[in-house]
Amino acid sequence: MIQLKRFFAPKEVRAALGVLDELACTFDNEAFRIVHLQVERWIFSNPQKFAARVRAGTRPRNLVLAAVSDLAARHVESGEYHYYRGFLPPGGLGEDFVKIYDASVDEAVRLGFITDEWAKEQRAGLRRNIETVG
Repeated sequence: MIQLKRFFAPKEVRAALGVLDELACTFDNEAFRIVHLQVERWIFSNPQKFAARVRAGTRPRNLVLAAVSDLAARHVESGEYHYYRGFLPPGGLGEDFVKIYDASVDEAVRLGFITDEWAKEQRAGLRRNIETVG
C-alpha cells in the first residue's frame, strides 16, 4: 500500500521519501528502521501539508533531517533503551539512536539549516537527558 501511496504522492513528498531512503542506506540498523517508518507515517499523515511546506521554501532534506533527529532523540530520551540511568547498552538501539541523531544534526549544520552553536547546545541537552532517564 505504501508503494502505491508513493506513486501517487506529490513530487515534494516523493523527494522527501527519496531522502529518507538515502539515509536508510547510510544507517542500516534496526533503530533507523523504526525512525524511517515513523517519518514515513508522518509524511503520509498529511502529504498535501508536507508538500505545501516544501513549496513555501523548506527543502525536503531539511524537513526529513529535522524529523529524523527529533524522533531519534525522543526514542533515546524515553529511557526505554537504557541499561541503567545514564547508561546505554553498548551496541544497542540506544547507541544507534544517538548515532542517528548526531549524524542528522551534523548534516543539518553542513547544509546550513541550523547553526553549529545551536547543534552543540542540542547535543549537550540530549546527553544531559540521557544521564537523567533510564
